[in-house]
Amino acid sequence: MVRESWRSLTAAVGHLVQLDGAAYDAGILAEEAFPGGMGQHDHLVGVGPVLFRLEHMPEFGVSMSNLAVVLNNEGRYIDAEKLDRETLDIERRVYGPEHPETLKSMSHLADALNSQGLYAESEKLFRQTLDIQRRVLGTEHPDTLKSMTSLGSVIDTEGRHAEAEKLHRETLNNIRRRVLGPESPDALQSMYYVANAICNAGRYAEAEKLFRELLSIQRRVLGPEHPEAAISIYDLACISAHKGDRDVAFSLLREAVDHGLPPYVDLGIEKDLDLKSLHGDPQFDAL
Repeated sequence: MVRESWRSLTAAVGHLVQLDGAAYDAGILAEEAFPGGMGQHDHLVGVGPVLFRLEHMPEFGVSMSNLAVVLNNEGRYIDAEKLDRETLDIERRVYGPEHPETLKSMSHLADALNSQGLYAESEKLFRQTLDIQRRVLGTEHPDTLKSMTSLGSVIDTEGRHAEAEKLHRETLNNIRRRVLGPESPDALQSMYYVANAICNAGRYAEAEKLFRELLSIQRRVLGPEHPEAAISIYDLACISAHKGDRDVAFSLLREAVDHGLPPYVDLGIEKDLDLKSLHGDPQFDAL
């Protein structure tokens, strides 16, 4: 049973495990684990070999956590949550409850809960994670800042926009004080979340000003065709739609689509409530 457990786990994370800086080939590991096929590799079985492996090869725990992130990004939220919970349980026993890798797994689990719409549970776990990170890692550690951003996003989704804005501004100020600088990718991401929280609160003029400032920096630092710049253009279109500036909204939407808008945003245009006032217009249908 232990051997079969280890084989199942090897197949699940083979493409993510790294030893001595060299990535193992997924096909080789998968073939070794399941010569007859990989149909049963999705779920981990047996904790014993995992505990042994984590004790002697910490990279393996990172690989388990990375696999859960992949599952979450693929929309397999329940699978991601299950793997996150198993990884977190193991890491708490092997590393301890305040180890950086344990804290990362807590954040990943909170992300999986957020993806399922379990906002209250996600917020609670993000707060627990953030409290420990601030005490153990410090307020300006990248993992702490990431948790602050994630918590702010959950709070914003729950409709507490002022609270979310305050947290995102705190994150932005911490990043700007660090060596990353005011135009680093992390700083630009925090600027986006501040603008988004302001927009969600209905303060469109203020949000538009900040989005335009952000877009100017993105075009200069990241390039005019960068997806993040296209997302900012898209959000400016949404603001214009809310303000009733239909021609401006359509012009910005077309610009966003033509200049690198990511597919996950492009495919959701028809369902975006921020663009509801444009529905039914031939120009909207042509996008």
